[in-house]
Amino acid sequence: MLNSKKLFKLENPLSTNGMRMRNKQLVYLIECNGLYKIGISADVNKRVKGLQTGSPHLVTCVAYYTTAQPAITVEKKLHKLFDKYRMIGEWFDFEGRFTQEAFDSVCPRFGMEKLPFLEDGTCSVVPEEKPIEKKPEFGRVPLCGGAIKQTGDSIDYWRRRYGVKR
Repeated sequence: MLNSKKLFKLENPLSTNGMRMRNKQLVYLIECNGLYKIGISADVNKRVKGLQTGSPHLVTCVAYYTTAQPAITVEKKLHKLFDKYRMIGEWFDFEGRFTQEAFDSVCPRFGMEKLPFLEDGTCSVVPEEKPIEKKPEFGRVPLCGGAIKQTGDSIDYWRRRYGVKR
């Protein structure tokens, strides 16, 4: 029997070149002023724009990849592999020895597949927009079948669930 999560994955797989992505996160390689950032994001274009906002130098996405393993696992392994080049955080200085071919040669070891860019230089994989759910009123807990039940602790429950502070 399929639950709603499995059904959603079957109906709405994020796919690239006919390959189903195992997770929604992508591993990216971003370059800025000779330094490289290895990270993960569901929306690489948005991530590049966010980094560009805080940087006086041009930030460009060099490559991005789907992964067979969870992206966070691959990211950590890549950080460990390139630890001797680490400057700060997720930023690495390959001291002029970096080539895209060398980085791509490491990718099969981690089950990574390089994805293409669009003609305008942006990433071709964009996450689906999620519809905004209307939050229920405080003090009312929806039940299966659409019925609503008033409970004493429901206000605290909905505050915790949606992060509302008193």
